[in-house]
Amino acid sequence: MGHINLFRVAKKHTDILIVGLDNDKTITKTKGPKRPVNNYKRRSEFLSEFSLVDFIFRIDEIFKHGDNKSFKYFTKLFKLLKPNYIFSSIKCDSLWKEKRNIAESLGVKFIPEKSEVTHSSTIIKILESDLWHPPRT
Repeated sequence: MGHINLFRVAKKHTDILIVGLDNDKTITKTKGPKRPVNNYKRRSEFLSEFSLVDFIFRIDEIFKHGDNKSFKYFTKLFKLLKPNYIFSSIKCDSLWKEKRNIAESLGVKFIPEKSEVTHSSTIIKILESDLWHPPRT
C-alpha cells in the first residue's frame, strides 16, 4: 500500500506522474536474495494498469539503495528529467533525505508522503515464521 499512497499524493500535485521502476538486480542487491517477490515484468504490468501512473521507465542502473552509487544516479536522473516535484515515502524510502537534498539543490519542490504502511518485507517475515497459519479449508 505504501506505493499506492505515494502515487495518490503525487497525482494530487501534478498532471503527469512518471515512475521509475527498479530492475530486479537492484531489488535483490538492496533487499536480499529472496526478492523481488514479483519480477520487473509483473511489476510494470501492474503499474501500467494503475490509472494514477502516466509513464513508467525502467531504471537499468544496478546499485544498492542507500549507497553512494544510488545517490549519484538519482542526482543525475533528476537533473536530466527536470521534474517540478520529487515525491518520496518517508516510511518506505531509505533515500528520502537524500532525495530531499537533491530536490533543494535543484530548486525542485520535495513532497514527502508520511502515511503508515505495511512493508512487503514484514509480510514475508510473517509468512515465513510460525506466526502465520494458513486457514483450514
